[in-house]
Amino acid sequence: MHPVPVRGEALSSWLRRIASVYCCTVADLLRYDLGFPEAKPSLLDFEAPSDLIEVIAVRSGMSFRTIEKTTFAGSLPFLSGRVFTDPSKDDVETCSVLFEPPNPAPGSYEKLRNWFQKESKSKLIGCRHCLADYKNGATLLGWGLKVVLSCPVHEVMIEPGRKEGDRIEWRKDREEPALKQVCNLDERSLEAVSEGSVQLPGGLVSAVEWFRILQAIFHELNAPWLSVESGRFVWQLKLWEAAGYHSPGPFETFKFDRSCALLIATAINHMETGAVSPTGTYGKFFVKQSERERFRSADLNSVRK
Repeated sequence: MHPVPVRGEALSSWLRRIASVYCCTVADLLRYDLGFPEAKPSLLDFEAPSDLIEVIAVRSGMSFRTIEKTTFAGSLPFLSGRVFTDPSKDDVETCSVLFEPPNPAPGSYEKLRNWFQKESKSKLIGCRHCLADYKNGATLLGWGLKVVLSCPVHEVMIEPGRKEGDRIEWRKDREEPALKQVCNLDERSLEAVSEGSVQLPGGLVSAVEWFRILQAIFHELNAPWLSVESGRFVWQLKLWEAAGYHSPGPFETFKFDRSCALLIATAINHMETGAVSPTGTYGKFFVKQSERERFRSADLNSVRK
């Protein structure tokens, strides 16, 4: 007897819900039922032992691949290794979105490595509505990514909480509504985790391409420019301000945090609403085919300078 995994659910969450059916903990389930006493529940979502995945697949009647995709190593292997694994595309210079090449010189970008939230036995990050009934509520694997800020289903920001038996003690008194552009960004990131691809207005991209796109936008909006009076810098400044920056600067180190995700979401919203026409290689995916000709004929000098 076991509940089926929810779309995008993390392995530790699914095992927790299975364990609750038998009134035991995940640690008990691993030790006494599955025969893996050394397996740590807090690490299962990153990379579970292949032998354990095989046992769970046999017991549940599901495929090995289905179970494997409930972990970051199975769904996003290029991120779980903290760097993109394709050596020919490891640098973000190979992907342009907002601006047409040439990009800054090779090696000028600092690779993003820390995509994941810190794990804790008692703390978690999630949606208070999805986890209102924590005993039966599913924790999504994508909530473990720093770039994911919201629950697109309930349109609220995900938030930290502490596990207290079969319930969650949330740090905040009330929920925080999420901006539409943030929900759109997170819906796509969660789709990349669960499906391995993302449907954009201009076509389908793989999960690898999606996270490379996010990384490229991150760096393109942080690249230093010679003239702070150029139209391109003025537009970037507006994006920084829209994302909540108080003192933005093109030469500052940019941390991949909540503000970074808001900046990326705002930039994508500008592309899809037609506020700016992206000229990079992957920029076409944020513009519908029917609208590309209109953008080609527009005067884009203020952005290309």
